[in-house]
Amino acid sequence: MMKKRNSLVSNIIGICHNKKGLDYQISERLSASIDLRPITVKFKAEETTAYVGNFDINFNIPNLLSIGRDPSRGFGTIMRLI
Repeated sequence: MMKKRNSLVSNIIGICHNKKGLDYQISERLSASIDLRPITVKFKAEETTAYVGNFDINFNIPNLLSIGRDPSRGFGTIMRLI
């Protein structure tokens, strides 16, 4: 799970520093905890692995922001749970 946690933090850092993204300077070290489970999905007529679950991170992420691979196709969409 360490690799997935590092990927999550890296993706958040990436959208913050991207000129097309949030253009936001992170002022503290990000830390995350994750609880994900793999599922199989069809993408372009091929089966691939996706993940569903929850995570906590010390960063305020807007609802419906997408991170990770193929975010423009709806993968990686984030919803806040209250």
